[in-house]
Amino acid sequence: MSNFMTIKRERPSVEVKASNFNIEKTFNVHDDTEIEEMYGFLNDHDHKSQGTEIKVECSEEDEHWFSSDNPYMRMPSIYRFPEMIDFAKDITAMCRRFEIPCWLRLKMW
Repeated sequence: MSNFMTIKRERPSVEVKASNFNIEKTFNVHDDTEIEEMYGFLNDHDHKSQGTEIKVECSEEDEHWFSSDNPYMRMPSIYRFPEMIDFAKDITAMCRRFEIPCWLRLKMW
């Protein structure tokens, strides 16, 4: 498994009530139950957490799918940072459309 893209947002000004708030889990984009669980975490906690990170993991054979040369790949803009859930949905939709084995690793703190 290789990590081809990481998108990370930190909010140092957000105060977390529970000092032990931490989520770290990998989700298979082809498993509806896992992806719905990940969307739930993002909907419930993304704006409340101090940081959120999503890593796109797949085999080296499939790395060409995640290049900026791929017209189906929605690359995040450096001028407008996407919502984490939108980024996850875009990656999931592309991987399902082209049957790319892929996992999204979510980390929130």
